[in-house]
Amino acid sequence: PGKGLITERLVEKVEGRERVWVVEKDSRMVGMLKQKYPTGGKVRVIFADVLNLPEDAEPPNPSWLVGNLPFGIGHAILTWAFARGNRFPGAILTLQREVVRRLLAAPGDSDRGASSVWFQSHARGQALFDIPPRAFHPPPRVTSTVMWVEFTPTTPGLKEIPGIEYIVHRAFAQKRKTLANNLRAVPEITPDKWEALKSECFDLLTLRAEQLSAADFARLAKLLGLMQV
Repeated sequence: PGKGLITERLVEKVEGRERVWVVEKDSRMVGMLKQKYPTGGKVRVIFADVLNLPEDAEPPNPSWLVGNLPFGIGHAILTWAFARGNRFPGAILTLQREVVRRLLAAPGDSDRGASSVWFQSHARGQALFDIPPRAFHPPPRVTSTVMWVEFTPTTPGLKEIPGIEYIVHRAFAQKRKTLANNLRAVPEITPDKWEALKSECFDLLTLRAEQLSAADFARLAKLLGLMQV
């Protein structure tokens, strides 16, 4: 919540027994927030790291998730949220614009990478609008994007396939190389598996990983049966 500028707007929206829970790890900000929002009101101030919440501070079900995610741990916070996706009807999150583009990139987009496949196996998203650096203090060197997230996979069933994360990671190891060149460097692919790959997925081997759909990655993972190491 920082100084609570977004919190103020959220408090204006809550009704009845609804409350706003804010999680802040900076003790200076916590002191200011607790003065502004005394215990028992519409805001519960939690002094903690969101990635290491005490049990009594876990978000209730259902909750809406709102936040400007720190650039350095945005992926970690998304992972935290995905693990609790059944609690959230949706989320409004702010991330670096380039990160949002990668998360939402479709097959064939130059921005598509391993993070695109990972995000879309857990959620759906939509970019809403950009925020310029001057809107923050101190201003970052990048433009931010506010995005809507729905915790329903764009590609249902993908994350449950054994070894899928490992295959995706290796396929995108060097983005400008073809799938064949990237997978040749995978030590777990034995000569027999390579022959099966050429036989069953020859149509994919000349493509770059960014051109592959979720179904294509599923084919590869099921055929190769490689587990993440």
